Amino acid sequence: MNRNTMNIDKTSKDISPDLKGFLQLVAGDAEPGQYSSGSFVDRVQKQVHIARRNAKWRKEYMDWEMTLRNEREKGREEERVHTEEQRKRADAAEERVETLEEENRKLKELIERMRSNN
Repeated sequence: MNRNTMNIDKTSKDISPDLKGFLQLVAGDAEPGQYSSGSFVDRVQKQVHIARRNAKWRKEYMDWEMTLRNEREKGREEERVHTEEQRKRADAAEERVETLEEENRKLKELIERMRSNN
């Protein structure tokens, strides 16, 4: 489960009671029945309770979470493949550089021998 952090001062006197209650609800500080019946937070709490008990909604949520999990894993696997391909290309380039450096060294030796024979 992911956890989000909100840095909001819900004790500020500049916010309405409904917003203060909602921020407490989001922060997990609101208790069921803590707010007056019919208040915004009370209505939100009731809807959350209904949604949590709804079997269809729960199945859809679980399906969505599974899809999300599968997509994340697919992305990780694609990244692993991509990284492996990059490593192979880098290795091949390094081998080519080494081959070219060896050929360059041999050519320099040949040129030196030719100069010394003249």
